[in-house]
Amino acid sequence: MLKRRPFRLLIAGVLLALLFPQARGITLALIGVGALCYGSLRPRAKLAIGGGAVLIVAIAVVCARWNVHSAMTKIVARAADGTYTGQAEGKHGPIDVDIEVRAGRIQSVAITRHDENTKLEPVVSALAELPGRIRTGNSLAVDAVTGATETSDGIRMAAYNALAATMPDPPRVRWISRAVLFLTHADLGRETFFQLAIVVTVILFVDFVVQAVLVTNTGQALNCMNCQACVGVCPVRHVEGDVPLPMQLVTQTRLGNYKRVEELAQYCVGCGLCAAKCPNGISPLNIAGSAIEAKRRREAEDIGTQPQEVVP
Repeated sequence: MLKRRPFRLLIAGVLLALLFPQARGITLALIGVGALCYGSLRPRAKLAIGGGAVLIVAIAVVCARWNVHSAMTKIVARAADGTYTGQAEGKHGPIDVDIEVRAGRIQSVAITRHDENTKLEPVVSALAELPGRIRTGNSLAVDAVTGATETSDGIRMAAYNALAATMPDPPRVRWISRAVLFLTHADLGRETFFQLAIVVTVILFVDFVVQAVLVTNTGQALNCMNCQACVGVCPVRHVEGDVPLPMQLVTQTRLGNYKRVEELAQYCVGCGLCAAKCPNGISPLNIAGSAIEAKRRREAEDIGTQPQEVVP
Protein backbone atom coordinates (compact mmCIF):
# COMPACT_ATOMS: atom_id res chain seq x y z
CA MET A 1 0.00 0.00 0.00
CA LEU A 2 2.81 2.43 0.88
CA LYS A 3 4.34 1.80 -2.55
CA ARG A 4 1.42 3.65 -4.12
CA ARG A 5 1.60 7.42 -4.14
CA PRO A 6 -2.14 8.12 -3.59
CA PHE A 7 -2.10 6.21 -0.31
CA ARG A 8 1.07 7.92 0.88
CA LEU A 9 -0.32 11.35 0.04
CA LEU A 10 -3.57 10.44 1.79
CA ILE A 11 -1.67 9.56 4.97
CA ALA A 12 0.44 12.73 4.69
CA GLY A 13 -2.71 14.82 4.14
CA VAL A 14 -4.45 13.41 7.22
CA LEU A 15 -1.36 14.05 9.36
CA LEU A 16 -1.10 17.56 7.93
CA ALA A 17 -4.76 18.20 8.78
CA LEU A 18 -4.17 17.12 12.38
CA LEU A 19 -0.86 18.94 12.87
CA PHE A 20 -1.68 22.09 10.89
CA PRO A 21 -5.19 23.10 12.07
CA GLN A 22 -5.14 26.51 10.36
CA ALA A 23 -5.55 24.74 7.03
CA ARG A 24 -7.46 21.64 8.12
CA GLY A 25 -10.48 22.36 5.93
CA ILE A 26 -8.31 23.14 2.89
CA THR A 27 -6.25 19.99 3.42
CA LEU A 28 -9.26 17.69 3.72
CA ALA A 29 -10.78 19.30 0.63
CA LEU A 30 -7.58 18.57 -1.33
CA ILE A 31 -7.62 14.98 -0.07
CA GLY A 32 -11.20 14.60 -1.31
CA VAL A 33 -10.37 16.05 -4.73
CA GLY A 34 -7.33 13.81 -4.99
CA ALA A 35 -9.36 10.73 -4.09
CA LEU A 36 -11.80 11.51 -6.89
CA CYS A 37 -9.03 12.18 -9.40
CA TYR A 38 -7.30 8.87 -8.66
CA GLY A 39 -10.57 6.93 -8.65
CA SER A 40 -11.76 4.72 -11.50
CA LEU A 41 -15.16 6.40 -11.81
CA ARG A 42 -16.33 8.08 -14.99
CA PRO A 43 -16.07 11.88 -15.19
CA ARG A 44 -19.81 12.39 -14.79
CA ALA A 45 -19.87 10.12 -11.73
CA LYS A 46 -16.91 12.00 -10.22
CA LEU A 47 -18.67 15.30 -10.84
CA ALA A 48 -21.90 14.04 -9.29
CA ILE A 49 -20.15 12.59 -6.23
CA GLY A 50 -17.94 15.66 -5.80
CA GLY A 51 -20.85 18.09 -6.17
CA GLY A 52 -22.99 16.05 -3.77
CA ALA A 53 -20.19 15.95 -1.21
CA VAL A 54 -19.68 19.72 -1.44
CA LEU A 55 -23.41 20.29 -0.96
CA ILE A 56 -23.59 17.96 2.04
CA VAL A 57 -20.55 19.56 3.68
CA ALA A 58 -21.93 23.06 3.03
CA ILE A 59 -25.27 22.15 4.64
CA ALA A 60 -23.48 20.53 7.60
CA VAL A 61 -21.32 23.64 8.15
CA VAL A 62 -24.34 25.96 7.98
CA CYS A 63 -26.27 23.81 10.48
CA ALA A 64 -23.27 23.57 12.81
CA ARG A 65 -22.70 27.33 12.75
CA TRP A 66 -26.42 27.94 13.36
CA ASN A 67 -26.32 25.61 16.38
CA VAL A 68 -23.27 27.39 17.82
CA HIS A 69 -24.72 30.84 17.13
CA SER A 70 -28.07 29.90 18.70
CA ALA A 71 -26.51 28.41 21.83
CA MET A 72 -24.12 31.31 22.40
CA THR A 73 -26.86 33.89 21.88
CA LYS A 74 -29.51 32.23 24.07
CA ILE A 75 -27.18 31.54 26.95
CA VAL A 76 -26.70 35.25 27.67
CA ALA A 77 -30.47 35.84 27.96
CA ARG A 78 -30.83 32.91 30.36
CA ALA A 79 -27.92 33.86 32.62
CA ALA A 80 -28.69 35.08 36.13
CA ASP A 81 -27.16 38.35 37.31
CA GLY A 82 -23.60 37.99 38.50
CA THR A 83 -19.95 37.71 37.56
CA TYR A 84 -18.69 34.35 36.41
CA THR A 85 -15.34 32.81 35.51
CA GLY A 86 -14.78 30.20 32.81
CA GLN A 87 -11.92 28.47 31.07
CA ALA A 88 -11.33 26.98 27.62
CA GLU A 89 -8.39 25.92 25.48
CA GLY A 90 -6.78 28.49 23.21
CA LYS A 91 -4.01 27.77 20.74
CA HIS A 92 -1.19 27.59 23.31
CA GLY A 93 -3.02 26.73 26.52
CA PRO A 94 -6.01 27.60 28.72
CA ILE A 95 -7.70 30.99 28.55
CA ASP A 96 -9.55 32.32 31.63
CA VAL A 97 -12.38 34.81 31.14
CA ASP A 98 -14.52 36.79 33.63
CA ILE A 99 -17.95 37.82 32.36
CA GLU A 100 -20.53 39.97 34.17
CA VAL A 101 -24.24 39.81 33.28
CA ARG A 102 -27.03 42.13 34.55
CA ALA A 103 -30.69 41.94 33.44
CA GLY A 104 -29.83 39.81 30.40
CA ARG A 105 -27.10 42.20 29.22
CA ILE A 106 -23.35 41.62 29.22
CA GLN A 107 -21.76 44.38 31.30
CA SER A 108 -18.11 43.41 30.99
CA VAL A 109 -15.78 40.74 29.64
CA ALA A 110 -12.19 40.41 30.85
CA ILE A 111 -9.43 37.97 29.93
CA THR A 112 -7.65 37.24 33.20
CA ARG A 113 -5.11 34.65 32.07
CA HIS A 114 -3.77 33.20 28.83
CA ASP A 115 -0.64 31.73 27.25
CA GLU A 116 -1.21 32.94 23.69
CA ASN A 117 1.62 34.26 21.52
CA THR A 118 1.41 38.05 21.87
CA LYS A 119 4.15 38.54 19.26
CA LEU A 120 1.58 37.86 16.53
CA GLU A 121 -0.54 40.86 15.56
CA PRO A 122 -3.78 38.87 14.94
CA VAL A 123 -3.53 37.28 18.38
CA VAL A 124 -3.00 40.68 20.02
CA SER A 125 -6.05 41.98 18.13
CA ALA A 126 -8.17 39.04 19.26
CA LEU A 127 -7.21 39.49 22.90
CA ALA A 128 -7.87 43.23 22.74
CA GLU A 129 -10.97 43.39 20.52
CA LEU A 130 -13.03 40.26 21.16
CA PRO A 131 -14.15 41.12 24.73
CA GLY A 132 -15.47 44.46 23.45
CA ARG A 133 -17.28 42.79 20.55
CA ILE A 134 -18.96 40.36 22.94
CA ARG A 135 -20.11 43.14 25.26
CA THR A 136 -21.30 45.43 22.44
CA GLY A 137 -23.15 42.67 20.61
CA ASN A 138 -24.49 41.17 23.86
CA SER A 139 -23.69 37.76 22.39
CA LEU A 140 -20.89 35.23 22.46
CA ALA A 141 -21.54 34.47 18.76
CA VAL A 142 -19.23 37.15 17.41
CA ASP A 143 -16.86 36.79 14.46
CA ALA A 144 -13.37 35.48 15.08
CA VAL A 145 -10.34 37.62 14.31
CA THR A 146 -8.73 36.50 11.04
CA GLY A 147 -5.40 34.83 11.70
CA ALA A 148 -6.28 34.07 15.34
CA THR A 149 -9.25 31.75 15.02
CA GLU A 150 -8.15 29.34 17.76
CA THR A 151 -7.51 32.18 20.19
CA SER A 152 -10.91 33.70 19.34
CA ASP A 153 -12.62 30.34 19.83
CA GLY A 154 -10.90 29.94 23.19
CA ILE A 155 -12.17 33.33 24.41
CA ARG A 156 -15.75 32.66 23.29
CA MET A 157 -15.83 29.14 24.71
CA ALA A 158 -14.37 30.32 28.03
CA ALA A 159 -17.20 32.87 28.33
CA TYR A 160 -19.72 30.20 27.30
CA ASN A 161 -18.39 27.75 29.90
CA ALA A 162 -18.56 30.45 32.57
CA LEU A 163 -22.29 31.02 31.96
CA ALA A 164 -23.13 27.37 31.30
CA ALA A 165 -21.70 26.31 34.65
CA THR A 166 -24.44 28.31 36.45
CA MET A 167 -27.36 26.63 34.62
CA PRO A 168 -28.87 23.19 35.13
CA ASP A 169 -29.77 22.90 31.42
CA PRO A 170 -27.86 25.46 29.31
CA PRO A 171 -28.26 25.77 25.53
CA ARG A 172 -25.91 23.15 24.17
CA VAL A 173 -23.37 23.24 21.38
CA ARG A 174 -23.92 19.73 20.05
CA TRP A 175 -20.97 17.39 19.69
CA ILE A 176 -21.67 16.87 16.00
CA SER A 177 -21.51 20.64 15.46
CA ARG A 178 -18.14 20.73 17.20
CA ALA A 179 -16.93 17.83 15.02
CA VAL A 180 -18.07 19.49 11.78
CA LEU A 181 -16.45 22.80 12.65
CA PHE A 182 -13.28 21.01 13.80
CA LEU A 183 -12.94 19.12 10.51
CA THR A 184 -13.73 22.12 8.31
CA HIS A 185 -11.68 24.67 10.25
CA ALA A 186 -9.60 26.92 8.03
CA ASP A 187 -7.92 30.19 8.89
CA LEU A 188 -7.78 31.70 5.39
CA GLY A 189 -5.03 34.21 5.99
CA ARG A 190 -2.04 35.00 3.80
CA GLU A 191 0.30 33.35 6.31
CA THR A 192 -1.76 30.15 6.25
CA PHE A 193 -1.51 29.78 2.47
CA PHE A 194 2.21 30.58 2.54
CA GLN A 195 2.91 28.01 5.26
CA LEU A 196 0.69 25.44 3.56
CA ALA A 197 2.54 25.89 0.26
CA ILE A 198 5.89 25.26 1.96
CA VAL A 199 4.64 22.18 3.82
CA VAL A 200 3.02 20.66 0.71
CA THR A 201 6.20 21.28 -1.33
CA VAL A 202 8.28 19.47 1.30
CA ILE A 203 5.82 16.56 1.41
CA LEU A 204 5.88 16.16 -2.38
CA PHE A 205 9.69 16.37 -2.50
CA VAL A 206 10.07 13.70 0.19
CA ASP A 207 7.41 11.56 -1.47
CA PHE A 208 9.24 11.52 -4.81
CA VAL A 209 12.38 10.32 -3.01
CA VAL A 210 10.41 7.67 -1.13
CA GLN A 211 8.79 6.50 -4.39
CA ALA A 212 12.10 5.39 -5.86
CA VAL A 213 13.30 3.85 -2.59
CA LEU A 214 10.19 1.73 -1.99
CA VAL A 215 9.90 0.25 -5.50
CA THR A 216 12.42 -2.53 -6.11
CA ASN A 217 15.44 -1.69 -8.28
CA THR A 218 14.33 1.87 -9.09
CA GLY A 219 16.29 3.73 -6.39
CA GLN A 220 19.18 4.30 -8.80
CA ALA A 221 16.97 6.84 -10.60
CA LEU A 222 17.64 9.28 -7.75
CA ASN A 223 21.29 9.55 -8.87
CA CYS A 224 20.41 11.05 -12.25
CA MET A 225 21.78 14.59 -12.70
CA ASN A 226 19.80 15.25 -15.92
CA CYS A 227 23.08 15.99 -17.71
CA GLN A 228 21.81 14.25 -20.89
CA ALA A 229 25.12 12.48 -21.50
CA CYS A 230 23.06 9.40 -22.22
CA VAL A 231 21.05 11.29 -24.82
CA GLY A 232 24.22 12.24 -26.68
CA VAL A 233 25.22 8.62 -27.36
CA CYS A 234 21.76 7.14 -27.82
CA PRO A 235 21.14 6.09 -31.46
CA VAL A 236 17.49 7.05 -31.02
CA ARG A 237 18.05 10.15 -28.91
CA HIS A 238 14.77 12.06 -29.22
CA VAL A 239 11.30 10.62 -29.72
CA GLU A 240 7.79 11.99 -30.07
CA GLY A 241 9.05 15.37 -31.19
CA ASP A 242 11.73 16.37 -28.69
CA VAL A 243 11.57 13.92 -25.75
CA PRO A 244 15.14 12.90 -24.69
CA LEU A 245 14.61 9.14 -24.53
CA PRO A 246 17.16 7.66 -22.07
CA MET A 247 16.94 10.53 -19.59
CA GLN A 248 13.13 10.53 -19.61
CA LEU A 249 13.06 6.81 -18.86
CA VAL A 250 14.94 7.60 -15.65
CA THR A 251 13.07 10.83 -14.84
CA GLN A 252 9.61 9.33 -15.29
CA THR A 253 10.63 6.37 -13.13
CA ARG A 254 11.76 8.76 -10.41
CA LEU A 255 8.40 10.51 -10.61
CA GLY A 256 6.57 7.19 -10.38
CA ASN A 257 4.95 7.62 -13.81
CA TYR A 258 5.45 4.00 -14.84
CA LYS A 259 2.79 4.12 -17.54
CA ARG A 260 4.80 6.77 -19.38
CA VAL A 261 7.99 4.71 -18.93
CA GLU A 262 6.31 1.77 -20.66
CA GLU A 263 5.21 4.02 -23.51
CA LEU A 264 8.72 5.38 -24.04
CA ALA A 265 10.46 2.01 -23.63
CA GLN A 266 9.08 0.84 -26.98
CA TYR A 267 11.56 3.17 -28.72
CA CYS A 268 14.63 1.74 -26.94
CA VAL A 269 16.87 -0.53 -29.03
CA GLY A 270 18.66 -2.02 -25.98
CA CYS A 271 22.20 -1.14 -27.06
CA GLY A 272 23.35 -0.13 -23.55
CA LEU A 273 25.40 2.89 -24.72
CA CYS A 274 23.52 5.13 -22.29
CA ALA A 275 24.69 3.09 -19.27
CA ALA A 276 28.30 3.11 -20.51
CA LYS A 277 28.27 6.90 -20.92
CA CYS A 278 26.47 7.85 -17.67
CA PRO A 279 28.90 9.51 -15.18
CA ASN A 280 26.97 7.93 -12.29
CA GLY A 281 26.78 4.47 -13.84
CA ILE A 282 23.00 4.53 -14.24
CA SER A 283 21.39 2.10 -16.65
CA PRO A 284 18.18 3.66 -18.01
CA LEU A 285 17.34 0.32 -19.61
CA ASN A 286 17.46 -1.60 -16.32
CA ILE A 287 15.58 1.14 -14.47
CA ALA A 288 12.87 1.18 -17.13
CA GLY A 289 12.55 -2.60 -16.92
CA SER A 290 12.08 -2.42 -13.14
CA ALA A 291 9.51 0.36 -13.51
CA ILE A 292 7.49 -1.61 -16.08
CA GLU A 293 7.69 -4.72 -13.91
CA ALA A 294 6.39 -2.72 -10.93
CA LYS A 295 3.53 -1.37 -13.06
CA ARG A 296 2.51 -4.81 -14.26
CA ARG A 297 2.82 -6.23 -10.75
CA ARG A 298 0.38 -3.60 -9.48
CA GLU A 299 -2.02 -4.27 -12.31
CA ALA A 300 -1.84 -7.98 -11.56
CA GLU A 301 -2.51 -7.36 -7.88
CA ASP A 302 -5.56 -5.29 -8.78
CA ILE A 303 -7.09 -8.06 -10.89
CA GLY A 304 -5.67 -11.02 -8.94
CA THR A 305 -3.41 -12.55 -11.63
CA GLN A 306 0.32 -13.24 -11.98
CA PRO A 307 2.40 -10.38 -13.47
CA GLN A 308 4.30 -10.91 -16.72
CA GLU A 309 8.07 -10.96 -16.33
CA VAL A 310 9.93 -8.09 -17.93
CA VAL A 311 13.42 -8.83 -19.30
CA PRO A 312 15.54 -5.65 -19.72
